[in-house]
Amino acid sequence: MRGIAYMVFAVVFFANFMEPLLEVIECSREKIMISTALNNAFRAARDRSLTETSIRDLNAEVDKEKFVDYFAETFASNLDLDISSKNEEYIIFNCNDGRFNNFRIDLDIYNDSIYSAADAYDKEATRIDIALETEYLFKTKLLKQIQETTDYAIEMETTYLLWVKN
Repeated sequence: MRGIAYMVFAVVFFANFMEPLLEVIECSREKIMISTALNNAFRAARDRSLTETSIRDLNAEVDKEKFVDYFAETFASNLDLDISSKNEEYIIFNCNDGRFNNFRIDLDIYNDSIYSAADAYDKEATRIDIALETEYLFKTKLLKQIQETTDYAIEMETTYLLWVKN
């Protein structure tokens, strides 16, 4: 009888212990998905929005409107999101299927000569700062109950430096 009581206690204990552990694993998986979507959107926007006036003496100048458009389009398609509002400073996304809360991405694009890519090449560079923020949507039953009282946000900040080697 004592062995059965220990087994019941062990099952209850591990069930309550495993639920938050599974939530941590799920949160890590979502961070990886979001980070990958962010990097893919940046690469697509970078490749399609560089301004090329001539083949010689290229500078990494980015057309801001094109960059924001391509970035928003690619990020939304990667995570199945809708674009609710967009301008040159930030983009807000809504989720179609309820897997995520709303995303807010702040974009700062600097086309100044202050950000020189490399002194050896003496080229102008473009610096792009991207900051992403979203509230995490809990998946397990136990933690869904504390969703209203707990603010757990996923935040990512990335800086990219673009320059062209001639």
